Amino acid sequence: MTTAPAPVLIDAHHHLWDLDRRPQPWLDDPALASISRTFTSGELRSTATRPIAGRHLHGTVAVQCMPDVPETEDLLTLAEQEPLIEAVVGWADLTSPAIGEVLDRLLAGPGGAYLRSLRHLVQGETRAGCNARTWSGG
Repeated sequence: MTTAPAPVLIDAHHHLWDLDRRPQPWLDDPALASISRTFTSGELRSTATRPIAGRHLHGTVAVQCMPDVPETEDLLTLAEQEPLIEAVVGWADLTSPAIGEVLDRLLAGPGGAYLRSLRHLVQGETRAGCNARTWSGG
């Protein structure tokens, strides 16, 4: 009889931010006081050593917080350096006619192989505003 390997744990949505380098205005809400601090890859590594149901975190998907291409670039660069980051979900303006060029630049830049998707943030948009957007075919 063979023993099945323990399931691999992947954190599918992980944020990292340095509030001194890139403020996160959405964290100004008093209800978010408990997370209104810097979260680094070092803290990620430390947390990954703590077992969850007898298993350890194998990897994570780093997800951008701000509608900001430089943050996506930073996460991709970090993914090259941090073995726990297995993928990045970034941001680029999906309505921009230049989305193709931006995506090409992200993929060709440091850590570009870690980019798995882009997301659009709808927080703060009205339903009508989001539905009225014209998405680029780029």
